[in-house]
Amino acid sequence: MRKVLIVDDEAEVLESLKRELEKDRKLYRVEFASGAEEALEKLEKYHYDLLITDIRMPGMDGVELLAELLNRGKWVHVMVASGETTMRMIRPDKMKALEKFGVLKYIFKPYVPSSLRKLIRETLEKIGDPDYISGISLPTLLQVMELEAKSGVLRVRSGKREGALFFSQGALVDAISGRKTGTEAALEILSWDKVRVQIEYLFPARERTIKKSLGYLILEAAKRKDES
Repeated sequence: MRKVLIVDDEAEVLESLKRELEKDRKLYRVEFASGAEEALEKLEKYHYDLLITDIRMPGMDGVELLAELLNRGKWVHVMVASGETTMRMIRPDKMKALEKFGVLKYIFKPYVPSSLRKLIRETLEKIGDPDYISGISLPTLLQVMELEAKSGVLRVRSGKREGALFFSQGALVDAISGRKTGTEAALEILSWDKVRVQIEYLFPARERTIKKSLGYLILEAAKRKDES
């Protein structure tokens, strides 16, 4: 079953959301965290399909939460909630950090619980049931994504290692693996053996960091693998 994590420091807000979202308990499971530190503990232990976090919270705020996830080599589909009336009111440095992580949607508070419930359902439907790919090499799969101009996220696992490759209309625009991002992360993932790949066809608005062509990355990864 899909899992959603909602982070907000206002107890009454979480309680009102819990009452409304409980109506969809047969479709997905919702958990709550009262702050970024608690959210990090949950995100370290469990996989979530969607994270919804407030920006302004005491202590570690929502942007710092996402930055720490990047530092830990973790990624999840995320929506950001803000009490600001327009996106222009969010500080430029925070907007830059949000763009780097990749945000599906910005939500303005106060929440309308019924509207948020509808949004969660629609988003999980777009993410869809994950496609697990087997019987095809990772380089070949990436070339198929490029040829068919696909957008989405490829979650790649090899043993205890985990990474993500981000495609937008067939272009590999970013990657994350541990503390590495961009080109170096993509090269590392392409060097892994016995991978398990999961595709999610929903692309977050993630900043493009990879400028090299896919062909170059595949050849360079093969070269490094042979040299090692």
